[in-house]
Amino acid sequence: KLKKQIDYNLERLEGKYISASFRFATLLGDLKDTFGTPLPLERREQLKEQCISTLEDLHKSSPNYNKILVTTDSVSFANLVQERLSYVYIIPGSIGHLAYNGADDVVLKTFLDLLLISNAEVVYMIRTKIMYQSGFAKRAALIGNKPCIDLFI
Repeated sequence: KLKKQIDYNLERLEGKYISASFRFATLLGDLKDTFGTPLPLERREQLKEQCISTLEDLHKSSPNYNKILVTTDSVSFANLVQERLSYVYIIPGSIGHLAYNGADDVVLKTFLDLLLISNAEVVYMIRTKIMYQSGFAKRAALIGNKPCIDLFI
């Protein structure tokens, strides 16, 4: 099942790609996580726009790649970038934190994120001072022996 899903998603990524990971935890109010509190609504939207702007800059500076694989723990951010940026690919599936939701579809999505990040040409972990400094993307880069850039915005 995992191999089938990897192949399915690799086909949609259309060749070489880069990845960008965003770990918001509870900041955007759409994930139960182990720490943090949701931001006020206006600040949530500002944070999303800041991250989208970074994706636009990353796309402009990486013309050799058709797609940016975006992994995130926020459904609202995932939906927004899919609506607005045609060059972004988000792996379909249920987003959740394994500490709170161990459903098969959440576990499968987590493994797909990890393995497809590991296949990216360059891995970016993008964050602000209030976002969580996750090691997920870095571990994926290590698995794939790929460069990982911690991009502080």
